Amino acid sequence: MHAGYKDGEVIVKFRDGASAATIAAAETKTGTRAMKSFTAGSHRLHHLKLGKGVSVEAAIATYRQDPAVEYAEPNYIYELAGIPNDTLFSQLWGLHNTGQTVRGVTGTAGADIHAAEAWDITTGSSNVIIAVIDTGIAYDHPDLAPNMWTNPGEIPNDGIDNDGNGYVDDYYGYDFSNNDSDPMDVVHFPTGMLGHGTGLSGTMAAAGNNSLGITGVMRTAKLMALKAGSAVAFEHVTASGFIPAGNYAIANGARVINASFGRLGGACSQAEYNMLSAANAAGIMVLAAAGNNAQDNDLAPWYPAQYSVATPCGPALPNVIAVAATNQNDGLSYFSNFGATSVQIAAPGTDETYSTYPTQNVINVLLHDFDSNPAGLGYTFSGINNGWAFSNVQAASLPNSLTDSPGGNYLNGTNSFATGPVFSTAGRHGCLLIGDVRLASAGNGDGILVQASGDGGATWTTGNKFTSSSAGLFTNRPLEEIRDGNFSTRFRINFFSDAAGTDDGAYLDNLRVDCVSGPPSGVTDYGFTGGTSSATAHVSGVVGLLLSVNPNLTVAQIRNAIINTGDVLPSLAGKTLTGRRLNARAALDSVSAFAVTVNKAGTGLGAVTSAPNGINCGATCNFQFSAGASATLTATPAPGSVFSGWSGGGCAGIFTCALSTTASVTATFALAPPAPFTVTVSKSGAGGGTVTSAQQGTSGGINCGATCTDQFSQGMTVTLTAAPAAGSVFSGWNGGNCVGTGTCPVTGDATVTATFTLAPPAPFTVTVSKSGAGSGTVMSAPQGNNGGINCGVTCTDQFSQGMTVTLTATPAAGSVFSGWNGGNCVGTGTCQVTGNVTVTATFAPPSPPNTFNVLVATVGTGSGAVTSTPAGINCGAGATSCNGNFQDGTIVTLAATENSGSTFTGWSGGGCPIVGLCVVSTAATVTASFDGPVSGGGGSQGSSGGGGGCTIAPAGSNDALMPIFLLLSLGALCWRARIRNC
Repeated sequence: MHAGYKDGEVIVKFRDGASAATIAAAETKTGTRAMKSFTAGSHRLHHLKLGKGVSVEAAIATYRQDPAVEYAEPNYIYELAGIPNDTLFSQLWGLHNTGQTVRGVTGTAGADIHAAEAWDITTGSSNVIIAVIDTGIAYDHPDLAPNMWTNPGEIPNDGIDNDGNGYVDDYYGYDFSNNDSDPMDVVHFPTGMLGHGTGLSGTMAAAGNNSLGITGVMRTAKLMALKAGSAVAFEHVTASGFIPAGNYAIANGARVINASFGRLGGACSQAEYNMLSAANAAGIMVLAAAGNNAQDNDLAPWYPAQYSVATPCGPALPNVIAVAATNQNDGLSYFSNFGATSVQIAAPGTDETYSTYPTQNVINVLLHDFDSNPAGLGYTFSGINNGWAFSNVQAASLPNSLTDSPGGNYLNGTNSFATGPVFSTAGRHGCLLIGDVRLASAGNGDGILVQASGDGGATWTTGNKFTSSSAGLFTNRPLEEIRDGNFSTRFRINFFSDAAGTDDGAYLDNLRVDCVSGPPSGVTDYGFTGGTSSATAHVSGVVGLLLSVNPNLTVAQIRNAIINTGDVLPSLAGKTLTGRRLNARAALDSVSAFAVTVNKAGTGLGAVTSAPNGINCGATCNFQFSAGASATLTATPAPGSVFSGWSGGGCAGIFTCALSTTASVTATFALAPPAPFTVTVSKSGAGGGTVTSAQQGTSGGINCGATCTDQFSQGMTVTLTAAPAAGSVFSGWNGGNCVGTGTCPVTGDATVTATFTLAPPAPFTVTVSKSGAGSGTVMSAPQGNNGGINCGVTCTDQFSQGMTVTLTATPAAGSVFSGWNGGNCVGTGTCQVTGNVTVTATFAPPSPPNTFNVLVATVGTGSGAVTSTPAGINCGAGATSCNGNFQDGTIVTLAATENSGSTFTGWSGGGCPIVGLCVVSTAATVTASFDGPVSGGGGSQGSSGGGGGCTIAPAGSNDALMPIFLLLSLGALCWRARIRNC
């Protein structure tokens, strides 16, 4: 087999417009048959199998002369950049190097990509899809399963192309190596080497912070499994797998393609270039391993990394970055390719890179050791110079093996087949044919081709060729991947030879098919890997971090962030374009800066400014803010305008707009409505109270008390109401065209004063009653709250405190006013009162002719009785007013008798002395005063104590009793003197 491409296969691009007949005619020239067709960018490519004896070089020369062909090239083979290693647990020094010892090598602190610092900004995003074009991914690994991409348009394992993209059941991606839907990665039996794609996937995006295994550069991402390499041998990533896998990534939303493989030298591939160019146009980064040959790629190109610079296929592709590997001490790894122009960046990738790998737990579904009844196993033999048989001449396990030429050397021109029986892999995945092989061939044109079928032998895989002699020894090795999940699975061994010589041929023993049994363990299924493959995976993970913080980054921005922000290392001087090792934190810092664009809309005017400074729109409506900053936008309307609100960038409302990522924001300004009018309320006076508005304003309305000023919309009528506090009265409005004590309506700017005064004292009540056999009226002056006393009609009224009310009694015709009782009023004159009082006016019939009337009233805090001699008055038993009529010429003597505990204090009225007897002989009104208890004794009149007497006689009377009267008066006076000390 040719070291750089697959024998017997070419890739041809026919010109646009070439008909099917033209294409078929061209194919007959080289005896080819179409294996499949696929696209690279917008170009339709044909993967062709050459006829027997037709060399790749001859076929390409023939096709290039055909006018219907645009270009033809080999089916190039790419060598995976990983270096297999023993599987020992260790630390992820490439992410965070503390100077720890890993597999016996002590590192240098800080010789890492500074992932821990980068995680302060982001740990990834499930919106970023990384296409891993490799040997597949063990998508059931517990450290990878949470971050696996799944096709949202596909229902797994239903046998239907649900999304119509031409691939049936492409749920996790697709296997372009075996043309089936299962991109499962398997361990390379029997050597136990890591599944290459699985190891890279763990470095890129093993789930982090899950208390399990390891973490990738991205803790959260989506890994798209695109299998383009064989699990049988590292060198079997082919252009026919790489190109359609790349197209699949472009069509299904990938933002990153990891290409940890390459081929040394030879011509560039136009088909590859076109696919990678289409990825560039789609904004997809392609991270490519620089290779592990310790060579200068500037002198010997390594594809596809070489597309990062100009090649004969086209100018440099900015989305392609070539990656070299560094070790734990920031030196260039001993195996790493380099190139002062063709390699742009380096990243950790020495052998001590620890990552995920597929399970080695397998189940055997077929085992043929050929030692017991091999003929009964169901093999069939056919073909040119067929000599296949079971032999005991050579065997890995005695006695038998399967051989192409049991009697001696094979013949020139042999093309024979040993086809195994049909068996089932239903419900299985990760199936691999493994066996012991002893091969003696005369050159690269002789050997075996191992192929597999999933349809009972109707079609076969491209297969794997083995042409190198094994020095007479059996070698246990993987031979071919077996189609998963099929009931009609077969394999065959095709022996072929050219005409250049013969040898002993091939012996195969202990053929078995092993399939994965259960998912990998999150504890044991990890191991060491390395190479520029791992370095490339570190870079792919960092590109994913960049897209996590800013999914709008362009290819140019990402390229600059990756290659121009790393740490400059002396070991890389002249070895890479930049002399830098990847620095994830610095790369993030360079792209975390975000652009803000401000647009203005609406009928109004205004400006938008930012803090920190940058936007002043007006003049500057675009600005790039620094990484880690937060920009706060403020909208300020111009006079006559109002700010209506934000839209875009996640902003809304009328307040500030805070941004920390690239955004386009619109500020809407409208013409302002008429300015509101302002109502201000003040209060005056010694009283208290509140003023409220029936309408709400911008501050909720007037409530003064608390809110004495508010603004109201034009056209609104605001009604103010004053409510006095207890003990106060509302006296009225001033200002705002408001008067009186009712409500106050205002319709424009106004300052209104509400006056509250202290309420006056409560009025006092005067009640008048009338007694006696006569009649009359009692009137008051001044008038009271109800117009005054007019009793008659109104016998009660209230009067203001401080007022003196004068009551006047007027007898009706045929009556006389006999006098007052109550309210400290006596006699028949007016009665003056100044507080709450009940007054009785007594009206009597007129005295009979030739008689006079004597009216007696008792007052004071004590009590007693007044009687007359002659009889006629007996004012006692609780009566306070009584009278009697006497014949003219009668001398009437009044005597006062104290009740127990009371003291008679004197007479008033009727011309009587204060003390002594009261004698009247004409009409008179006499008041007797009694006080409450006093100290000392008094005279005796009966058992009730001393009293006084009053004799009323006509003027000039010569009464024989006068001397006795005077003597009694003198005695009474002396008795009184005992009390008054006189």
